Amino acid sequence: MAPGPLFLATAALTLFLPGCAGHAPGAAAQVQLSDDTRASVREHRGVILVDLHSRSGIGAAALEFKTPARAARFLLHTGGLEQFRLAYGDVVVELAVGQDGSLRQTGVRGRGAEHALDARDPLWLPVRVVRADRSGVQGAGALEAVEIETPADFETAAPARCSVRWVDFFR
Repeated sequence: MAPGPLFLATAALTLFLPGCAGHAPGAAAQVQLSDDTRASVREHRGVILVDLHSRSGIGAAALEFKTPARAARFLLHTGGLEQFRLAYGDVVVELAVGQDGSLRQTGVRGRGAEHALDARDPLWLPVRVVRADRSGVQGAGALEAVEIETPADFETAAPARCSVRWVDFFR
């Protein structure tokens, strides 16, 4: 019988996430990844840093934290971000980043109505666009990566787990 996707993801974690495939001493989180995704996870000053690479541009990761998380930062190496979805507890936040750096965010809590977010909303995801020329300037240089921080609400919620999904249709 051929190994399934979960086995391959676990094997990839063993290769790319030493000490993070399970709750090994000092590990920040246990991670399950979609088929062609590889990641590195570490903790720095109480923030879980998750660096994600996906050849196809479509991926997902589920994180279970060793201790309830207060903050996480995701670095997705994409040419743009058609959709990024963060889910924790009863919260779902979605984000789109255009190749020009434009942002669109929506959020929903529980059975509430989905609503557009702005920087004052506790569900707002702080985003930094990384350009190939390292300028971060909108419209300058090719988009190399998108860095996404968890919202202010994430610290209050202190979830034991979260999941992310992303689609990069700009490849």
